[in-house]
Amino acid sequence: MVRPETPVENVIEQMSQTGASAALVVETPESPEMGQILVGIFTEADIIQLSSIGDRLGGYRIAQIMIRSLVTVQEAELSDPFAIAALLAKHQISHLPVVNEFGGIVGLLTALNLLRQAQIQPLSSPENLNPEPLNPGADSGNLNPGNLNPQNLASTDALVLPADLIQLHQLAPCKPLR
Repeated sequence: MVRPETPVENVIEQMSQTGASAALVVETPESPEMGQILVGIFTEADIIQLSSIGDRLGGYRIAQIMIRSLVTVQEAELSDPFAIAALLAKHQISHLPVVNEFGGIVGLLTALNLLRQAQIQPLSSPENLNPEPLNPGADSGNLNPGNLNPQNLASTDALVLPADLIQLHQLAPCKPLR
């Protein structure tokens, strides 16, 4: 968790050092029972998106580039993993902050955490990747349920980021293609 005035490069460095895929941007309210209030989020996807369009990330406060339109889930709503998965899919997000009844931050759910909670291995895990491409019903011309093994299906979690991606970007920033 970081404060809104934290420099972006410090947030990226912290994410890189801790292996975090996101940073929650929080403020401390006057009422301590509320906990820290979530005001934004900054994810690896944001770093990649900003870098891909050639935006320099240095020299900004995280409040200037964080995502402010937050999708959150209340702590009391955590009992249905399918509803949470549907929420992630509906909003096309991979990070879902968990808040208490006062809006104070309690934690952060990710799609990967949700899979682990359900004891499902993500398809992009090396042990689950099948080198054979999916070709259902090649002989019969229709889908054969036997060929629809989840290990053969394409993963929606296909973007695998190396742990040093952020550090590498800091050393050699990408230049926009022309």
